[in-house]
Amino acid sequence: MHYYKVTAMVGANESIASAETSAVTPEGGTVVLHWTGITGATGYRVYRGDQPRSESTWFAVGATTTFSDSGAPGTAGTPRTTSAVVATSTTAALAYNATAAAAQSALEGLAGTGNVVVALNDDIYVIRFQGTLSGSPVLPLVVHPSLTLAVEQLGGAVTPGTPSAVMTTRSGGYASPETNQVQVLTVDATGGSYVLTFHDTNGAPYQTAPIPYNANAEQLRQAIQNAIAVGQTIDPNIRLYLAAKVDVTVDRYPSGNWYAGRNLDIYVLNFQGTLRRVNGGTGIDTVTVDTSALAGSASLVTRMDGINYYGFETVNIAAGSGSEVFNVQGTTPGSNGYAMAGGIAVTNVALNAGDDRVFVSSNADLDQSSWSAVDFLTGDTDDV
Repeated sequence: MHYYKVTAMVGANESIASAETSAVTPEGGTVVLHWTGITGATGYRVYRGDQPRSESTWFAVGATTTFSDSGAPGTAGTPRTTSAVVATSTTAALAYNATAAAAQSALEGLAGTGNVVVALNDDIYVIRFQGTLSGSPVLPLVVHPSLTLAVEQLGGAVTPGTPSAVMTTRSGGYASPETNQVQVLTVDATGGSYVLTFHDTNGAPYQTAPIPYNANAEQLRQAIQNAIAVGQTIDPNIRLYLAAKVDVTVDRYPSGNWYAGRNLDIYVLNFQGTLRRVNGGTGIDTVTVDTSALAGSASLVTRMDGINYYGFETVNIAAGSGSEVFNVQGTTPGSNGYAMAGGIAVTNVALNAGDDRVFVSSNADLDQSSWSAVDFLTGDTDDV
C-alpha cells in the first residue's frame, strides 16, 4: 500500500498538499494518478509514503496532471504545511441572516460533506473543520461582505450605518499530538430503526444495515463492524474475518441524560484499527444518520472542544485565573432513575480570579473575539 499527496508549483513557490489518496501497489506494477490542476501552476510534485500522512519522497512531474508510479526512488522531503500559493474557491452569496445550515451547506460544497460544521448564535457563526480535514492545514477563511446597515436613532429616524463582517481564528488546531476521531450519536426514539453511513479518506462508502432504535452497545458496534467488512472487500471469507475484528468501540449511556417524556440513548463511537485517525491510520469522515424509518430523532456530532459527561451526577469544574469565556450549553440531570427518585444532579463551576464571562444557552459558543458582538443569545435553556 502506498499513500500520495500532490502539491502545485507556481514558479519557485509550492502549495500545501492536496487531500491524501492511496492505492495497493502490486509487485512490479504501476499506480497511475490523475488530479485537477490549478490556474497558474507551472508544475506539480507528487509525494509518496508507506503510511498514511507520512509521505517522505517526492517526484517533480512538470505541468502535467498525471503521474505513473512504478516504484522508482524519488527525492527525500515532506509536503509543506504553510504556503503563499493559494487556490481560491468561493461560495455563492449568503444572505446576511443565513441559517447555520445554509452556511454549512455552502462551505460543504467546497470542503466536502461532513468536513465542516457551522453553529450560529445571534449573528456569530462558529465554523469548525473535521472529518477528512482533521489534522490537515486549512487556511483561514476570507469574507467578502456586500452588506447594508440601517440604524434607528432616538426619535425614530433611520440613518445608514457601517456594516461589517469579520473573520477571526479561534484555534489554529494542531497536528501533533494527533487526536483520534470520537463521535457522539444521540437517539431519542420509541421505535423503528436508523442507518449509519460514512466514508474513508478514499471516498469508499460504508453503510450499516438498519439498527434497532434501542440497540445495545454491542449490537451497534457489530452493525458498524459488519459495514466495514462489506465496504473493504467482496470476498465472503475475508468479510467473515473482518466482521470479527474490532475497528470501532461503542459506549452506551442508556438515558444518560434523563428528561421526562423522552427516551434518550447516547452512544460514544471511537474508531480504531484500520479506521483510526492516529498512529498512521486513515480516519473517516463524519458519520451521517438516516432516520426515515425511526419513530423519533437521532443526531451525530464530533466534539472538537468542551466537556461532555454522562452517567454521573456531580461535576466540579475549576477555571483558571485569566480572563475567560465560559459557555454552558446544558448540564446533565443525572442518569436514568436518579432524577425520578428525587435526586438532583449538580454541576459546580469555580471561576476563580480574572475577568470572566459566562453564557448559558443551548447555542452558547462564544470566545474572546466574539462575545462582545452578541446582542441576544439564541437557543434555549431546557438542558440546564
